[in-house]
Amino acid sequence: PKYYFNLKKAKEGVLGPNPDTPATPAVSIIMAVAKATNMLLEFGLDNVYKRQATYGKRVREYVKSLGLELLPEEDIASDLITAIKVPEKYKASEIINHMKEKHGVLITGGQGPLKGKIIRIGHMGYVTEEMLTKTLEALKDAIKE
Repeated sequence: PKYYFNLKKAKEGVLGPNPDTPATPAVSIIMAVAKATNMLLEFGLDNVYKRQATYGKRVREYVKSLGLELLPEEDIASDLITAIKVPEKYKASEIINHMKEKHGVLITGGQGPLKGKIIRIGHMGYVTEEMLTKTLEALKDAIKE
């Protein structure tokens, strides 16, 4: 039987005489959301937006300084993740692997029709200036080889 997304069963379980859940809840996700919410409240929503805008702009400017092209254009780009077109002389998988193996930096590639054509750098959530600097230096190193 399907219980995980059965809200009727969940309601019956929680409101019944012996409250229980119909399936084991995703405790780690619940705890992560609680922690992220507390951090957001502590730092302040306006400050989070400002930091994300700063990080997004910094990554996009650095990527362009390396001669790489953004996807989409900067005027509609996200401040949470930066997508970068992979020049034909490189393979997305090689850049991703180089950054992971040589620098311990995890980025990801494209999906669907963009698989192998772009790489994506996330700069949201609990990303620090130091992490961002390390990521950008790893990218620079990956494309020089």
